[in-house]
Amino acid sequence: MKNLHVYILSFILIILGLFIFIYKVWVLNFPIIPDKKVEIWTIETKISAQALPGPTKMNFYIPKELYNYSIVDESFVSGNYGLSVEDEGPNRVVSWAIRKSKGENVLYYRLQIIKDNKKQAAKSKEENFYQEKPDYTDLETTAITALLDSVRSSSADVTSFTIELIKRLNDENPDENVSILIKDIKPGKEWVNRIKYILAGAHIPSRIIYLLKLEDGVRHAELIPWLEVYNGSDWTALNPRTGEKGIPSQMIIWSFGKDKLISASNGIKINDISFSVGRSFEKLIQISNQRAKKLKSPLIEYSLLSLPLDIQNIYRVLLLLPLGILAVVFFRNIIGIETFGTFMPILIALAFRETQLIWGIALFSLIITLGLMIRFYLERLKLLLVPRLSSILIIVIILMMFISILSYKLGAERPLSVALFPMVIIAMIIERMSIAWEEIGPIDVFKRGLGSLLVAAFGYMLMQNPLLNHLIFVFTELLFVILGMLLLVGRYSGYRLTEIWRFRQILT
Repeated sequence: MKNLHVYILSFILIILGLFIFIYKVWVLNFPIIPDKKVEIWTIETKISAQALPGPTKMNFYIPKELYNYSIVDESFVSGNYGLSVEDEGPNRVVSWAIRKSKGENVLYYRLQIIKDNKKQAAKSKEENFYQEKPDYTDLETTAITALLDSVRSSSADVTSFTIELIKRLNDENPDENVSILIKDIKPGKEWVNRIKYILAGAHIPSRIIYLLKLEDGVRHAELIPWLEVYNGSDWTALNPRTGEKGIPSQMIIWSFGKDKLISASNGIKINDISFSVGRSFEKLIQISNQRAKKLKSPLIEYSLLSLPLDIQNIYRVLLLLPLGILAVVFFRNIIGIETFGTFMPILIALAFRETQLIWGIALFSLIITLGLMIRFYLERLKLLLVPRLSSILIIVIILMMFISILSYKLGAERPLSVALFPMVIIAMIIERMSIAWEEIGPIDVFKRGLGSLLVAAFGYMLMQNPLLNHLIFVFTELLFVILGMLLLVGRYSGYRLTEIWRFRQILT
């Protein structure tokens, strides 16, 4: 019954930790690989307007949801203007308003986005897609009817119908009907509106969308008009010149179905609107953190990433201890290696992070050897326990000082880090080793000392692993997984690996 309780508790802890871990990776896009950098695009829109005295209001359409991209951050520079942002169908509209304004005003909108292949654009929630037939002139009626009948015979559905129509309108040698319909039509928005105008004759819903090309270093980018048609269930984007389906790579949809990107009241004149595009590379963890804060995720609001940087740095070291503890439990309970003290090897491993492994083992062995020699001398003095331990501690400090001074004079830098060794722990190790020397003999003392160094070395390698350091700090929920694993190991009562070798003759 007790085992079942432990198993259930361990299972809950492991599942909880893994669930939060998967959520942060797949939903919040936190990186598994440390220091991974991501391409981030910054788009800055500058609006220059000439205002007349009196109340002024401007409406500007901005992206709402992006296909294959996610909005990381956005900001507005509005001066004295009031600001409000509202949803309007598939778009968002930002409204700037002021009661008294005069002269030229400059407003800015800044957007930061990153590639997100898991992001899918939401379906339009607009209703009443039926397209009314315009009031064509007699000449247009004849030309459009003939053109649409010809296209209909060469198509099977709305999409193929529109593609065939686009190809005929862009034919280098158009027929008479097409020539009448495209005469004096300029490229760009006017061209897309002409296609919409003709599609309305077949009652096919269509709309204009504006694309922005993501190209690094562009200062005066222009929005590109594109065409979308409704096939009964979804909108399909089509190149108005070639009929090719979809949105080109490195392009984003800025707005849907609006002939004017910006509108203003009578008291203001829009002088210029320009788009600047830039690319940079930033650490994905920073971007993911910003996006999670924007989503107001409680996993970020109450995480280590919300703490001040100096406190974060403290926990970066403290969170290495569970990794070391896992190593100690594995070596002691599964392999069966004995050590001096339960967590002493982990504290030594922390010191190895500064001295490096080889130097750390050498310095640790030197201090322990010299300390033991002095401890055996103190044994002859018949001191009481507390004064003897205090004396050993002072001797350890003197030894560390001597090693640091000597290494400095010899020009060696690594031994200077010996001061980071846990002095009290070393003093206790010397005391315990001296007692064990008398009780179990020097050979067993040597085995335990070697085992302590082995566990410390393995713990050091775990703590120095950049991937593990990153995972345990960013995904602190993995502590639940470690705790669950420790509970399972805590109920293990089978043979240790060293015992299998020890009792190999009995087992066979």
